[in-house]
Amino acid sequence: LRDDTKHTVAEAIGFTTYSNSLPTVLTYAAIFDVIWKQIELYEQLQVHDRMQKEFINVAAHELRTPIQPIINVSDFVKSRIKDHELREFLDILNRNAKRLKKLSEDILDVAKIESNSLTLIKENFTFKEIIPDMIRDYQNSTDNRDIKITYGILDTLVVYGDQSRISQVISNLISNSIKFSSDVVSISIKAENKVINMPNASSKEMVVIKVRDAGVGIDKDIFQKLFTKFNTNSYQGMGLGLYISKKIVEAHDGDLWAENNKDGAGATFSFSLPI
Repeated sequence: LRDDTKHTVAEAIGFTTYSNSLPTVLTYAAIFDVIWKQIELYEQLQVHDRMQKEFINVAAHELRTPIQPIINVSDFVKSRIKDHELREFLDILNRNAKRLKKLSEDILDVAKIESNSLTLIKENFTFKEIIPDMIRDYQNSTDNRDIKITYGILDTLVVYGDQSRISQVISNLISNSIKFSSDVVSISIKAENKVINMPNASSKEMVVIKVRDAGVGIDKDIFQKLFTKFNTNSYQGMGLGLYISKKIVEAHDGDLWAENNKDGAGATFSFSLPI
């Protein structure tokens, strides 16, 4: 039994049976007919999946291309006018353009992750090189809330990893904390050396970074799917940031986890990186 319409041996995989029983032979024929149809369906799904990923990749690129000029022009116009009401309108335009830019970048990152094409450019760096500027950007943002972010990190704490991607993880965690905080945003960032017990019963020295907030905390119903795609109970975003962050950390041979604070105020997101 073989599919003679196929061109290669692998495609036309067959089976030889010896039997004097016609029902037995017909049973084998029926089984292999089902197998061949399943293989064809699987191949069609692979083609469909590949086309879908290519479309998402192209669409995200095309979406991102016009966004930066909108941000640049709104910043330029805002610097030239003094009318308070017009400046508020420009803030709204700028803020939403940046959200759209972030969304397109997240979609591109998901496409890279799922196609195993997320590349890391690793180097030695300290968190002191990236966190102060990041905090300043959030505090100078157009968010009207009182944002207070503190950090405690040793100058000598050196990590080997992709600085841009690790910055993206920390930024995602800060954004997440701000999103689920009230009018007064209080966030603390800490990093420390810690010995982590590994699954193979060995131990390894890691850097553990903790981002703690005093927001609403994590609903127990979403804990199990916290780091999955499109998991959000907020009107902002598509629920991709935590999924992307976890994949970036795992690509560094680290881990990302979360827990509600014991005092009942807010949550703490932590991730580990090898030294």
